[in-house]
Order: sequence, then structure tokens, then C-alpha cells
Amino acid sequence: MFSKTCTYAIKIVIHLANRHADGKDRSDLKDITEGIDSPMAFTAKVLQQLTRSGITESTRGRSGGISLSSPLTVSMADVIQAIDGDALMSGCLLGFKECSDSHPCPMHHKYKPIRAQLNTALINTSMNGLASAMATTNSHLKEPSAN
Repeated sequence: MFSKTCTYAIKIVIHLANRHADGKDRSDLKDITEGIDSPMAFTAKVLQQLTRSGITESTRGRSGGISLSSPLTVSMADVIQAIDGDALMSGCLLGFKECSDSHPCPMHHKYKPIRAQLNTALINTSMNGLASAMATTNSHLKEPSAN
């Protein structure tokens, strides 16, 4: 459903929101890569995109690190928009540039209500809420280790 980059971005933001909830406002790259089991160079590139979009902030120096710009208000929709653009939230399912009620693709009328529900869910899903739910739902941000 999401690009690989977007999936990692979502994990990064949930991780940062989780750290914020634990009283740690900043994380370093190593903490993030270990927390979500991601390659360091790829994670750094995703973080650059998140910072350019205003979702994360990067502070240099001894007490620096990466933090969420607005830890309590960033939503899934914000992260998806920053990484994958608006194709999922407003684009044509078949990829047409021109697709509307007056000029629909064959899937337009079937997908329109689904997209509306998806948009509502993504806009109303806060990353802070997902981070909070991790404690009560036993959810995780990386594959369980095979022991």
C-alpha cells in the first residue's frame, strides 16, 4: 500500500513519538536504526525527507539529535503526504491525471467512498496515538527475532 520509504518513515515517526512519550525528546540515528531495524544510510535519507517536510527537526551538537516538530499533532496523513505525496489520498486508482465525477475512470465510483474512509482514518490517526497504543497492544516496529 505504501512505498518502502513511506513504511520506514511511518516507523521512524512512531519510534520518535514513542521516545517522546518516554520523556526523551531527541534520538540519534543509531537509536532510530536499532529501534526499527533499518539500514543506517537509508534511515538517514528518510530522515532528511521528514526534516525537509517539517515533520522532524535535526539539532546538531552534544545534546542534539532528531525529534518530532509537533509530537502531539502529526498524523499518518502528514507522513504519507511528506513521503509519497497525495496519490493515495486523492489520486486516481488507475493512475490517470484526469479522473473525477464528471470524467471518471472505470474504478472511480467504487474507489471514491473507500478513499474517503481511508483519508478520514489517516487524518484522524495520530502518530502519538499509535506510539501510545504500543504499550497496551503489544505491537512492535521491527520483525521479531527468530531464536
